[in-house]
Amino acid sequence: MDEHLNKATEEFIETRINHHGRNAPESVDAANAELISCVGRLGVTLAPEQTALLKECESAYLLADGESTWHYYKAGFGDAIALLMGWHNQG
Repeated sequence: MDEHLNKATEEFIETRINHHGRNAPESVDAANAELISCVGRLGVTLAPEQTALLKECESAYLLADGESTWHYYKAGFGDAIALLMGWHNQG
């Protein structure tokens, strides 16, 4: 594949992925808001030693969520490149 076309394709796909990441559907925003609300309400009901455990759970959840997002980002990006390269080579 032409190197210029390859770079342009990668840039286009990255731009689209970033666009969707910045413009999450209302359902995603609502789910995150609900999680934050629940954690906040739970946090004020706990004893100090329990609050520390809640903070650990929050950190573990954020790490798992970030790793999952990164995994799907890489997988989706790789799939898109393979599809476009295969489509280009077919034409």
